[in-house]
Amino acid sequence: MATSHTISTTKSTPINSPSRNSTPVKRSYPFKESSSVVKPQVQRNTLLSSLQQQKDSHKEDNNKIHKILTQINDNLSELVAIKKT
Repeated sequence: MATSHTISTTKSTPINSPSRNSTPVKRSYPFKESSSVVKPQVQRNTLLSSLQQQKDSHKEDNNKIHKILTQINDNLSELVAIKKT
């Protein structure tokens, strides 16, 4: 008695076939622009403003330090002059 076997196969797409190499489908995802999204220009301006404030603050601090160091130098000069006499 002969037994019949059926083998089912699926046709695979060859690697170099045009359907495999077609351009990718562009997908768009519908979403509303959220206010939490920071735009690059706004972020840049915020950073620049912050850096300018830091720069101004450092300049003020440097001026204070300069005045203190100048006073110390003057005091040391006076002490040296007194010691020489």
